[in-house]
Amino acid sequence: MKMSSIFRALAVFSLLLISALSSQAQSTRCGTLTGRLLDASTHEAIPNTTIVLLRASDNALVSTATTRADGSFRVANVPFGQYCFRTTVLGYRAQQPRVAFHAKQTSVALGTLALQPLGTQLAAVLASPQGLLAVAR
Repeated sequence: MKMSSIFRALAVFSLLLISALSSQAQSTRCGTLTGRLLDASTHEAIPNTTIVLLRASDNALVSTATTRADGSFRVANVPFGQYCFRTTVLGYRAQQPRVAFHAKQTSVALGTLALQPLGTQLAAVLASPQGLLAVAR
């Protein structure tokens, strides 16, 4: 009876050890991407913006993140490979740098990405019951 409890304890310990090693090995095959979005004109943070990571080979969505109040973001557990980082912020030109994660580069820091605002002039269309009157810029 004593021997069977020793074997059971050994089996449980072995399973826990294998599980821990497996999760550690899996986490070492993933990378982390960090950075910060700022307005290039005002140098203010761009908060609450969704950024996406797409697989470079087929543009499949891999991960998303939202920028914090200070414009920073962090994407963790990105499988090794090559990716396109995309920002699509209304009123700014899109940023699309490529990033790669591999055994020697598990962490990529994009640093501060200064997004260029699109033109500040808005077109106004004046309309009347008779139709389009003018376009002002």
